[in-house]
This record gives sequence, structure tokens and C-alpha cells, in this order.
Amino acid sequence: MSKLDGVLGTIDRISEKSGSIAKWFMAACFFVVFYDVVARYLFNSATIWAYDMAYFFYAANFLLAGCYVQRHHSHIRVDVIFNLLSQRNRAILEACFYIVLTIPLIAILTYSTIIFAADSWLCWEASMYTVWHPPVYPIKTVIALGYSLLLLQALSDFVRCLRTIVEGDSAL
Repeated sequence: MSKLDGVLGTIDRISEKSGSIAKWFMAACFFVVFYDVVARYLFNSATIWAYDMAYFFYAANFLLAGCYVQRHHSHIRVDVIFNLLSQRNRAILEACFYIVLTIPLIAILTYSTIIFAADSWLCWEASMYTVWHPPVYPIKTVIALGYSLLLLQALSDFVRCLRTIVEGDSAL
């Protein structure tokens, strides 16, 4: 096994772990919404924190699952023409999309969300949209982390495409 295989394997394991963590945020989101509904409708005692926490948990789930979805190619795409191509031609087409669209877009989003999170930490930013005013710098950090992990997985997949282009179908 080459060093490259080790790096790609490590990125894949990180994406798998991120997906495992993401599912727990969805469970937490469900619990918070359930608790809020029960508190509000059975005990006539609304919470001031449930909306924000459900929002944060759902956002964390969505953002941390992105690299997992990319790893397993579970995103939505139209495969009508794509499935007619050979593995090598698929890799060429995917590599073009990675170079032109995917990697530049995710890189820009990663950079901007890191700045976004850093600024939020510097001023200890709090939400102004609800009565509770929770801190938002943790979720802004998760946004930056989610995009960073997605960028890593996209780069890993791009390298695999290049390998398939060079080595042919046997590289998969």
C-alpha cells in the first residue's frame, strides 16, 4: 500500500466517523423537538431554547454528513448519460467537474466559513433572533468544519478519478 492509499484511507475514515457523529445530531434534534412539543401542548410550558437547539442540531447533522454523502456518492445526480460511459470516461467527466465546479466552490466556501467562524469567536457572537440569545460561534465553527471535511473528501475523490484515468478500470 502506498502513502497515497494511506492518506485516501484516512480521509475516508474521517468521513465515515463524521457521518457516524452526524446521525447523533439528528437524534438530538428529534429529542429536542419532541420535548418542546410535549412541554408546550401537554404542560402548557413552552421552552425558550428548543427552537435554537433544534436548528443547531439539524445544521450540525446536515453539515457533518456532507463528507459522508460525498464518500458514498449518495448525492443526487442524473446518471442517464453517465451510466453509458466506461469507468475511465466517467472518471474523466467527474475530474472535469471537480476541477471546474466542485473543488473551487467548496474551497471558497471553506475559506469564507473559516473567516466567518473566526470573526464570531472574536466577538463571542450571540444570536439576536430569539429571546434566549445562544452563542452562535460553535455552530459557525461546525459550518467551517463541515465544509473543510467536504473539501478533503472531494479532493480524495478527485485523486481517485485521476488514478482511474491513468491506470484504467483496475484502479477502482
